[in-house]
Amino acid sequence: MITIVKDKHMQLFLGTKNMKNIAMLLLLSFSFRSMAAEPSKGEVETRKIMAGLYSSLIALLPLSMNTKEFNDPKNREKILSELEKMRDSANSFVAHTKRFDGSYGYIAKSMATDIRDIHGWFKKGAASESRYLLQQVADNCVGCHMKLPDPGHAPRMDGFFQNASVAQLSIPDKVRLQVALRQFDDALVTWEEMFKTWPNPSELFAMDTLPEYLKVVIRVKGDTSRALKTLEALSKRTDLPKYMDREVTAWKVSLVKLMGEMLKMGAELSRAEKVIKDARGQMDFPMDRAGFVDFVVASGLLNRHLLDKKNRADDIARSYYLLGITESLIGRSTWLSQTDYYFEAAIRAAPKSNSAKKAFNALEQQIIMQNSGSAGMNIPDDIQENLEELRKMVRR
Repeated sequence: MITIVKDKHMQLFLGTKNMKNIAMLLLLSFSFRSMAAEPSKGEVETRKIMAGLYSSLIALLPLSMNTKEFNDPKNREKILSELEKMRDSANSFVAHTKRFDGSYGYIAKSMATDIRDIHGWFKKGAASESRYLLQQVADNCVGCHMKLPDPGHAPRMDGFFQNASVAQLSIPDKVRLQVALRQFDDALVTWEEMFKTWPNPSELFAMDTLPEYLKVVIRVKGDTSRALKTLEALSKRTDLPKYMDREVTAWKVSLVKLMGEMLKMGAELSRAEKVIKDARGQMDFPMDRAGFVDFVVASGLLNRHLLDKKNRADDIARSYYLLGITESLIGRSTWLSQTDYYFEAAIRAAPKSNSAKKAFNALEQQIIMQNSGSAGMNIPDDIQENLEELRKMVRR
């Protein structure tokens, strides 16, 4: 069960409940095996299915960015056709994931249901709802594309970004789309130009652009020298607010200290644990982001550790639990909650391990917080059922 923070005022390209599972499926298909030289037969099938979804998104997103074009009767058959392809791909993935245990099959079935709903809404004439949800897919993809080194197999998308509807996007929306479509080098250039020319640095802070840039340049591209150069240039801006200057200064120190960590191979789990421990020591208060770079590096090491098929179940659970911890500190609350996914994955990997017990406690607390407010606690039935299943697994 993957939960999401609900916000009635979410802007364009922010995550939404109905497309929550596309992000995690992209994580499965592109992250866990993207570094493998020879993908297995199952991995090849996964990529093939996800490539179909990806192709349909590329065809639909430009249309979804223009209300008039999306509602134009002349485009209706094309949109319906692409939505049907997405629906069929999702159904194929359900059949494909029957061999998997735990969350994987659940995610596939949930995604298939969501896409069927979107197709159904559009077919019935609810174009606005379908258009809005399609636009959310881009931002949901972003979080999954920031996990591991860039495998370098994404096709160039120059023509896509020259589309009239796409070209008129604001700079923040453009860079989000570049990352969603795995155009990482272009995204870094867009971000870096933004850091130089954006008139109000406080807006950069509010949009969380610098942390997102660091995730890509460190975890995806592995270029800590480039990250340090960017931070050095940003720190020279005389209009940089004091709170931003404090973070930038701390992140520069961390980059210098951790430059070698992303280049080393082996013992990723133990090295990640040390990085996390040291980062916690830098925090003056619970939400202090002084250790942000450290947590990004640690999460990169943990994702790399999970690539090893020889890992013991307890080590897998430990890795997922620590990923949940890091994600809770570096993730964006308006996105899909990958923190919940990691905690659940830890439980399912080794239900009787100490990491699983810690993960369950953290997950239960998070779910209660996400579903509580002035009207009291209201946990949806499906989330409660999943939580009870996990509780039994831990206690069994």
